[in-house]
Amino acid sequence: MLNKNLLKAEWIKMGYNQKDIAKMLGISPKTLSLKLKKGSLGIDEAEVLISKLSIKNPVEIFFNIA
Repeated sequence: MLNKNLLKAEWIKMGYNQKDIAKMLGISPKTLSLKLKKGSLGIDEAEVLISKLSIKNPVEIFFNIA
């Protein structure tokens, strides 16, 4: 399950907002919002975010193992 709060913290730390992230992924901000709400980003989308946001520990964010 996606940890939305950690993901949002990563993009805020890099100076991005939700609209910027949606553009990176090639989707609308509304679609991104729905995906985050459902916790359902695809593998390709996760790979883009890991790369663009320089995420160091993606397992913590994208698999929410606690």
